[in-house]
Amino acid sequence: MTSLSFRNKIPTILGGWLLGAALIVGVTSTANAQATSCPVEILSAPIYWDINRLASVKSKVSTDSSAYKAAYEKLIADADEALSKSPYTVTDKTKPGPSGDLKDYVSLSRYWWPNPQKSDGLPYVRKDGETNPEINGVDFDRRRSQHMTADVRALSLAAYFTGNKAYAKKAESFVRAWFLDETTGMHPHLKFAQNVPGLNAGREFGILDTRIYWDVMDGILLLQSENMVDKALVNELRGWFGRYANWLVTSEFGQKASTKKNNHGVYYDAQLSHILMFAGRCDLAEKIIKKSHDRTKKQIKKSGLMPEEKKRTQSLFYHAFNLRAFLRLAYYAEQLDVGFYDKAKKGAGSVQNSVDFVASYAGRVEDWPYKEINSNVEKSLWNMLVEAQSLDDRQSIKDAIEVLEYASETDQKNLILGLSDP
Repeated sequence: MTSLSFRNKIPTILGGWLLGAALIVGVTSTANAQATSCPVEILSAPIYWDINRLASVKSKVSTDSSAYKAAYEKLIADADEALSKSPYTVTDKTKPGPSGDLKDYVSLSRYWWPNPQKSDGLPYVRKDGETNPEINGVDFDRRRSQHMTADVRALSLAAYFTGNKAYAKKAESFVRAWFLDETTGMHPHLKFAQNVPGLNAGREFGILDTRIYWDVMDGILLLQSENMVDKALVNELRGWFGRYANWLVTSEFGQKASTKKNNHGVYYDAQLSHILMFAGRCDLAEKIIKKSHDRTKKQIKKSGLMPEEKKRTQSLFYHAFNLRAFLRLAYYAEQLDVGFYDKAKKGAGSVQNSVDFVASYAGRVEDWPYKEINSNVEKSLWNMLVEAQSLDDRQSIKDAIEVLEYASETDQKNLILGLSDP
């Protein structure tokens, strides 16, 4: 078992509750599950990807008449393409970030642009809702991180559905190169994420960048459930995320992110909860989840409206986006027997109330009464609603999905969530 202690053994105040002086993360094997605070089924299967749904899809996916045929064929095509790729690394940058270390993850803030009134463009200025294409430049790690995560997800799912170990081996190589390799592995912190040139070297908002790594963790756990991954790699990866959890909890940026009263705070909780469950600390994950449920008191009105997200230039998008983090937390809560999804705090609305509020605009986004500049917001609603459906089987959710002007038969969510099952 890997032990991770908080620096100097000093307890840390996180969002109003005391996190103990020692955080134990990582397990050497599922046989050691009794030494953790998680049941063996959480340690031995994906955390968010439902293994029973995946098994049901697997039994049907390869037949010619399968409702999953389009998604399955696209998945295999994506996985085959990934087989020919070299691993991505944070050291692929042509120049390091502020620290001078190529192993530090570096990214640029999405909505900040060169100042047109300055010859050098500094300091950058904010244009909410308008993405600066510089964020995908070769000297920033955001796009490589996204590609790595997408390929690990596709390779893991393809290995599971086909039994082809070549996919699993490739997924392993990507994970090892990005996280674990002594020369190329990313340092487990985000000190230089979402920086703003001329203003700072990094910001707490950059923690949002690594929310996608929950697919890496679930992909590796899926392979572990089929004995298709090196157990030592799983343990090493748990150790990496344990160190990252330590940074999330003890760093100035992590503590700032935990206090945010909008989607940044909810995604912080969702990331940390997933990591703690991956690391075998369901007791601490439960505390985070309960703290996050308290967020609904300020973030969700009885009507389902989210006041902080209403202020944005993409207010409907951000309602759906924030709900996707709340839905993850509700799913984790369900696994740990904690009430969340339809439980309203006194004077506030529940996550379900907000899902219903946003769902009521499916098929009529033009009636949304607040500012929305995103021309493809239907896709965001679809993503949120199909994830809600995994928790909520009411007909109203299905009806909202049906009337949306966006759907994708090839999306991997069809396979992961079993969307085509009757």
